[in-house]
Amino acid sequence: MAGRKEKISILKNPANPEVAPLDLTVKDLKPVGKGSGLWSDKVETGIAYSETDPRVGEMAVAIKHYEGEHNFEEHAAVMARIYKGMKEAGLKVPTTLRFDMEKKLSIMTYLNRDGYVALADDNQSDLVKFKSLRGIAGFEKLLPKLFDHALDAAKKKFLLPTDSYFMLIDPMNKKDTDFIIADFDIVHDESRQQAMIDSTGRQPMRGMPEENLSRAKTFLLGFCGTWLIPSIVNEYCQVIMKEYAVATAKLEATFDAE
Repeated sequence: MAGRKEKISILKNPANPEVAPLDLTVKDLKPVGKGSGLWSDKVETGIAYSETDPRVGEMAVAIKHYEGEHNFEEHAAVMARIYKGMKEAGLKVPTTLRFDMEKKLSIMTYLNRDGYVALADDNQSDLVKFKSLRGIAGFEKLLPKLFDHALDAAKKKFLLPTDSYFMLIDPMNKKDTDFIIADFDIVHDESRQQAMIDSTGRQPMRGMPEENLSRAKTFLLGFCGTWLIPSIVNEYCQVIMKEYAVATAKLEATFDAE
């Protein structure tokens, strides 16, 4: 696989047809993980560049492949709309998300840079060379930011599932940890929620603020259980639950007053 190139010639932004398609080639493609769930089957990374537009330059990207009998063009349009809405709302998302309709893939800004590794709450990435973390730098400062982000997303009508979150970790534990929303396959905005209500006749989830907080908590607990050495998992989980209680109180003060 090393050194393989792939032409991506129909790279669109379905949420904004005024944005011109990009004609890209991705070099140095290598697999970094297996996708899971309803849509994806594998993830690769590489360096994208344009042979026709030198202004694009080179950029590190992650490519997510999709398979199955589902309507990818419709799904891509939903993801693009949600991504665009979240970006405009100031939520934490990658810089770029585009789609190749013919090859059924998405291409996104690569998150493993500046010394950070992006980790989900499982350990499916083939790129990760370490097995356990002995700590998470800046964790106590991170928690209120992550929970506040979950509430902010709820205010702006986005439901964030557990597997939409990625933690940005410095394996050397020298730089503070950050987080980002980088999986939009099952993020819900108002339109997507309404479509589910129309098709099932019932609300797909309970109250949005509570659900966002609960799922953020679930992500954090799962992340610590997966990536931390066993001897410190309980300590970190207690910190999470303490901050979750603070966020829940903030939720009651913020949303119930409106």
